[in-house]
Amino acid sequence: MRTLFGQDISRELIFVSSSDDELKIKLHAAISNANYNRKKTTFILFINNRLVDSPGLKKSVLSSYVNYLPKNTYPFAYLSLTMDPRNVDVNVHPTKKEVHFLWEDRIIEFVQKCIDEQLVGANSSRTFYTQSTFPNSSSVNPAPNSDTPSHSSKGKEKKKESSKDQAKPTQKKKKEDNSLSASSPSSIIRSDSRLQTLTSFITPSAPKFSSSSQPDTSQLQDDNTKRPASVLHKKNTLIPKKHKSNIILLTSILNLLSTIDASINQELHEIIKSHVYVGQADPKYSLVQHVSSLYIVNSHKLCKEMMYQIVLRNFSNLVTFQLSDEAPIQNLVLLAVQLNHKNTPESEQNEIALDFTREIASKAEMLLEYFGILINVHECTLKGLPIILDGLSPPTHLLPLFLFRLASQVDWKNEQACFEGIARELARYYSQLLSRSHSPLSGSDKTSDEAKEMGWQLENILFPALRTELKPPSSLLSDNTIVKIASLDRLYKVFERC
Repeated sequence: MRTLFGQDISRELIFVSSSDDELKIKLHAAISNANYNRKKTTFILFINNRLVDSPGLKKSVLSSYVNYLPKNTYPFAYLSLTMDPRNVDVNVHPTKKEVHFLWEDRIIEFVQKCIDEQLVGANSSRTFYTQSTFPNSSSVNPAPNSDTPSHSSKGKEKKKESSKDQAKPTQKKKKEDNSLSASSPSSIIRSDSRLQTLTSFITPSAPKFSSSSQPDTSQLQDDNTKRPASVLHKKNTLIPKKHKSNIILLTSILNLLSTIDASINQELHEIIKSHVYVGQADPKYSLVQHVSSLYIVNSHKLCKEMMYQIVLRNFSNLVTFQLSDEAPIQNLVLLAVQLNHKNTPESEQNEIALDFTREIASKAEMLLEYFGILINVHECTLKGLPIILDGLSPPTHLLPLFLFRLASQVDWKNEQACFEGIARELARYYSQLLSRSHSPLSGSDKTSDEAKEMGWQLENILFPALRTELKPPSSLLSDNTIVKIASLDRLYKVFERC
């Protein structure tokens, strides 16, 4: 290299050797580092010891240097590829100078990856020497004699040492920046959840909740036009537990928690834990990004599973807030019975509602102690509901269906099945905020204000909570709750070739 191209290039070369058994290819290369650049490209390619040209391969090699070289400057690259001759198409040019490959995209990606890995390390070793602009700087010793145009040899040594000391922080900073930056434009993808989102520029002011650990839930139902409900409350009161944290000792709850831990899918867990919320596609689905992949997720199913797990983990520690107006349980259950048993005589409907009310009232002590559901046994009224997530208000217009299912769908005879059923019904009730279908009991469709509030809760309450609270089971993959719809680096390659 020194004989053919000169001493300057020989000092700046990086030697690359790699192979891929699947592609049956071997690469030997000598490429210039980030310190070398020229106004003209030097690209030499040998395939099976024959000098040829490959425009696609040349373009990919040059793109690897985009982040390292000044604009309109180019590197030196010598590549020697050894591969199966059957994978080389030489019938492209009359003189057989230009070639194409079978599996060309994969071969180009393999070569570019090898070069990128070498350039990342080479760039971190670049050294920059700095010198003060002013001649009287402390880093440069003044000349002992003003008539002498040059400094003494001792002064030169000190100047050199000082310059090296100044260069060390620069070199360190360059190395840190390089580790954070991508090696190619296709890897420059926004994936930091702490960055400002686009919706912050276009979304009007969102509903405000208290930032304390126990929110002021009196703000949750102040405006009746925002939440059509059968039971509206203007001022609610938090009822804290007597014990700040009760240790779970019941075997049934420990079994349910063990089942959650055993069924966790690590791949999904990593996606959920470090995802970036992109936006809401419709009332049921949302878009999230993980690294360079875009996923569409069923928000309702994810939040339902998360709330179920939160209820179990906070068993006997859920905080209750009291409704300003007590809700008559029998009247609410009767509304749901009339909806689900339309052909049943009115007298039987009243009996069913009464039986369900008695069933719920008989479990009032257990519901309050373990799940934060406050019931006035003497008046058979609902006085309070648990807080599952700070800032998330319950859909009070769905209380009739919740109480109906609580009485009819829970197995009250088996302890573990009972606790699981109550937790599932609480999760189902709270997650109905995100359900596409609207309950006929509410009497009206979602208003634009409600849709905006739901979108705000998704971005600021529910999806941030998913990162820390949800342990996703493998079943979420089989029922298409999370589906990968695009890979951003692949999209980049498609547009790059357009």
